[in-house]
Amino acid sequence: PGSEPALSLDEAAEIMAESHTGVVKANTNRVKELTNELVESQEVFLEKIAAENRSFAPMNGKDHQRIRLVFNRVPSYQKKAQDLSKRMKVLSQRVFKMKIKARELLQQKAAEEKLQQQQQET
Repeated sequence: PGSEPALSLDEAAEIMAESHTGVVKANTNRVKELTNELVESQEVFLEKIAAENRSFAPMNGKDHQRIRLVFNRVPSYQKKAQDLSKRMKVLSQRVFKMKIKARELLQQKAAEEKLQQQQQET
């Protein structure tokens, strides 16, 4: 059983170094692949962000001025809308009262007609 020659210390170190190098090299290649995927993903992401930023064209001074004018007019329009709303409520109340009065007048007229008809029959 002891017929195989024993390895020298240098030979054993060389075998261990080659084995270790193989494992480290495989892991290093995997890390390199993952790093490349990450860089590619980041480049795609950055391109998308740049395209999105380009879609927001800067506004010129006239656009800013028009937007400012519109926002300055909002309180005025809001007040006008509130005034219209109040007027509509008043009109709605008037129409409601007029309907009630019209119904009362129709009932009164119908009662008078019925009374006249009864008087004519007698």
